[in-house]
Order: sequence, then C-alpha cells, then structure tokens
Amino acid sequence: MSPVGREGNIVAALENQARTQPAFPALVEPKIPGLRRTERSVTFSELFDHSTVLAKGLAQHGFAPGDRVAVFVPPSIESFALIFGLFRLGATPVMIDPGLGIRGMGHCLEQARPSGFLGIAKAQVARLLFGWGKSTIQRSVQVGPSVPWAGVGYKEIFRAGARERNADLPTAGYSGSHSSPAAILFTSGSTGPAKGVVYSHSHFFSQLRLLGGHFQLGPGDIDIPTFPLFGLFGPALGMREVIPVMDFTRPAQVDPTMLTDLVKNHKATSLFGSPALLRRLCSFSVPRGLRLETLGRIVSAGAPVPFDVVARVKTLLSAGADVHTPYGATEALPVASISGSEILGGTREGTEQGLGVCVGRPMSEMEVRILKISDEPMATFGEKDLAWPREVGEIAVAGPVVTREYFGRPDLTALHKTIGPDGRMYHRMGDLGHVDGRGRLWMCGRKSQRVETAQGPLYTESVEGIFTGLEGVRRTALVGLGTSGAKKPVLWVEPEENIPWEGLLPRIRNRAQGHPMSARITTFLYEPAFPVDIRHNSKIQREVLAKRAGKLVS
Repeated sequence: MSPVGREGNIVAALENQARTQPAFPALVEPKIPGLRRTERSVTFSELFDHSTVLAKGLAQHGFAPGDRVAVFVPPSIESFALIFGLFRLGATPVMIDPGLGIRGMGHCLEQARPSGFLGIAKAQVARLLFGWGKSTIQRSVQVGPSVPWAGVGYKEIFRAGARERNADLPTAGYSGSHSSPAAILFTSGSTGPAKGVVYSHSHFFSQLRLLGGHFQLGPGDIDIPTFPLFGLFGPALGMREVIPVMDFTRPAQVDPTMLTDLVKNHKATSLFGSPALLRRLCSFSVPRGLRLETLGRIVSAGAPVPFDVVARVKTLLSAGADVHTPYGATEALPVASISGSEILGGTREGTEQGLGVCVGRPMSEMEVRILKISDEPMATFGEKDLAWPREVGEIAVAGPVVTREYFGRPDLTALHKTIGPDGRMYHRMGDLGHVDGRGRLWMCGRKSQRVETAQGPLYTESVEGIFTGLEGVRRTALVGLGTSGAKKPVLWVEPEENIPWEGLLPRIRNRAQGHPMSARITTFLYEPAFPVDIRHNSKIQREVLAKRAGKLVS
C-alpha cells in the first residue's frame, strides 16, 4: 500500500488516514473573535464516515458514478465531506473559481455541462437567476440556508445516507479506476479563457506523492490552507487542516490578525499563501516584531514571490524553516521548486541581470524540455525542435502529474499537448524559460506576453527582473504596442507607497539604460496598483495594461 492509501480512487488515501489515526482531528473550523460561532472539528474517522454517508445519500437522490457535479461551497467541514463523498461515489466534481465573476462562471458551466450542482444560497440564487446549466443540471444540493426550489438540503442528503449506511454503493468498492476522471479543475483564466483541466485519480495520487515527499508533509502537520484546492491535499496526506475565515477570492485582503492568531493558537506547522497574501502578512507582522516560530514551512505559488517578501517572510520563521515556491500550473503541478534561502543566496543576482526568475530544479519524476518558440500546435517534437542550451524557449514538462486533456476542448488540447521523442506526453506550459548549467529552470515570462520588437524579442520576467530591488519600485510590467515583429516596448511601474513618480522616473530611466536588454525601452508609465489575477491576486494582468498603454501612447 502507498503511504497515502491503495491507489485507485483518491478517497482511499483518506480511508488510510482514518485507519491509521482515526481519533486525530482532520478538519478544524476555529472560533474567531468577533464571530458568533463555536469551534467545530471532525476526526479522520468521522470525515471518512461522513464522506461515505454522503455518497450514499447522493446516490439516493439520483446522483450516479460518472456524473459531473459543479461545487460552489466555500471551504468548510461540509465542503470537504461533500467533495470526498463525490469521489467515493465515483462522480466528478467540477471546481470553478468564484472570482471569475458571473459571466466567467457561467461560461465554465457551459463548457463542463454538469448534471449536478452543490452550492450555498448565494450560488443557488445566481444559478437560478442567470440560468447557469439550465439545459444540463438535473439535481441540486443546498448547503447552509436554503433557497426555495433550489434543491434538496445537505442535512436531508446526510439523513438519507445514514438510513442506507449498510447498503452498497452503486458499484462495488470505490467507484472509479486509477485512470478514471476524478475532477475537472478550471484554470484561473488570468492569461486566457478559463479551461477545464481533467484530472484522473492517478494525477491526484502523484501530486500527493510529490508534494508530500518534497515538502515532508504528513501526519503531525497542522496546516492553514488559504487556497481551497491545496486544502484538499491535507486530509489525504494526514495533515490537520485549520480552515481560516476569509474571502478565498481575495487573498490580498486577508485579515492578518486572524491569520497570525490561527498560527499561534493552533501551533500550525505549515501555511500556503499567495505572494499577495504573504506581503499583507509581512506588512502586519514584521513591524510588530511578531514571530511564527511553529511554522516549519510556508509554500507560495501563483506568481513569483518578490525578493523583499521572501526576505521579510524569513524573519518571521525560526532557524531551519523556510519559504518555498513550487512552479507549475493547474495542468501540471508540481514541476519544480526553490527555497527562499537559495533565492536570496544566489539566484536573485541572476534575476537582476535579466535571466528571468529561477524556479528551481525539476522535482523527482518530472522531465523538463525547452522547445523552440512556436505559437502553433505540435503533435510531436524531436531533437530539431529543442532550443539550444541556455536559449530561451517554451517550457514543456512530462511526468505523472501532467494532465492529458481539457474537457470538451480538443483544439486547446492539441495546442498544449505534444508527444516527445521518448514517447511520453508533454504539456506545453505556455511559459518561456531556459535551464542553466546547474540544472535549474529559469522562467522568463508567458509566451503570449512576449514583446517582439524590431531588434528581437523581449520577455516580461527577464526585463522586469532588471528593475527588481530598485528603491521605490514595487514591481514593473513590460507590454508591447503595435504589430508583432515591430512592437514598441513600454514599461509600466508600480511604485512603493508614497513614492513620488517625478523623483522615481529618472532612476528608472537610468537603470534601463544600464542593461542592453532594457536599453531599447524609452516609454515608462505610472500605475499606482496593477490589475492582478482573481485566484491569487498576484499575477499581473499585462493584457489589461497593454490596452491602457495603447490609449496613452501615440
């Protein structure tokens, strides 16, 4: 048996934890000062039992193996139990980021064509009001306060399952084989339309193995998940999840007092936080001299973590603890990882010299190839299609966490998947990068955001890195105006708070002239707050800034 359970259906990993540490808390909804609620928790045994009861209750109300079921329930004991219940039944949860907005979520539901819907009152109202899934959704479950005509309640589902506790589910054992669809997870849509990524149970098991092994996550760890999808890994790995009270679509606005209190009161050993969340945490904690000494690791993803944030986070941690930034995407995660110590101890200098952002060495079982840049589909690739050593090209990855398709989008699957000379499927990340002589992967920016000038291409992360560390600059964003091959490069600048633009601009120009890569940039624009992605509030929306620049620059 694997460390997380017998491979097949991913809920077997939870069963393994229920068997090996049945009385230990799996999920905790803590009491937060100012909120009228009592602390709740469930053990691993109870969570596994609840998921089984809910699977049987869902079956009693017409849900079946293979059904696609949209889930719009914020992180809670009920949401974890329902999702594992869907896994247990062999149904396929469809996970869509609420931050996409009404239109974006509706578009994703049109793509996924779910037959079931699990949602809180707010989501149910939106479904009925905007006609989400009107032609496909046949069954609905309400969680929390109910809405008339919106479906059966969670408690009724649970009671129905409890009455059938001794009955068999529609299929023997765990529904779903190792390669069966386990979930459809939509991308954030930050650099293009949101796409439904099809996960198999095998992909989930591989993620557990790579993440658990690399970051040494497992029983005894107490985790605070500020990103819902990462939170699902906790119970399967045997970690206790302490669920924060926050708007998960706005991590940059998290209450830092709530977060630091949770770490201290629950002696948390692990925390996942986007770069924007970590910046807010540091802005609160560092001036107050707070230390989060129980944390053994902080994991951050979604965008490169600024160097000043890495340095400030490390001051919150005890000796031996570190911040880690894994690299990957919804379609392939994790690919590589690097620690804060390695960033501050050396790779930072490469970034400031225009090499891009170092994302570390590929994880075990992962293979990275650098392809020559192309915007066309590539059914296969060979040695002739590979970039030269140290040359910037498109990052393509193979390994057990690489997903195989987008749901209902064969055109996008063909554009992003390719077969290598080794016969393995590779995912084209859409990121540009190169591998250095020490086997470390450097990310230079999104392929779609490269700026093709008359003098050659410029890559966003490579150019922006040159301005990293310049006093008064929080971050920069490279965009291009005009036609491809003759684009005019423009650099947007977001200053630190209370830094006057008039005094900063001469220093920006001077830094640009000091590097051959940025010397061709002569237009600089001021923006007090960059638009960012809805998932992590950290990834710069350069397409939006390019449109703004087009209106300002003749």
